[in-house]
Amino acid sequence: MKSTRPVEAPGYSARVRSLVLVLVAALCALVTAGCGGGSSESTATPPTRAETESATTPAREQAPVIEGTSVEGEPISLADYRGQAVLVNVWSSW
Repeated sequence: MKSTRPVEAPGYSARVRSLVLVLVAALCALVTAGCGGGSSESTATPPTRAETESATTPAREQAPVIEGTSVEGEPISLADYRGQAVLVNVWSSW
């Protein structure tokens, strides 16, 4: 027959628990300092497109003329969205 008494885990001294607590706190402080550290440049305004493009960047070509019909059946043109980001999804059901 097996004993029903619970097995007690060996206890750790208060000194070992304090040392572990200090080590965990130091590790948390190091991780926090590493995550939040940044230079003062991060708060500066980002450079404009003209400042970031070099003189050797070739001129961009204009998008081709794309015209079609919307889901509602109305005529639509890519030129209607000039200056905006556009995702063109071309699909077919065969």
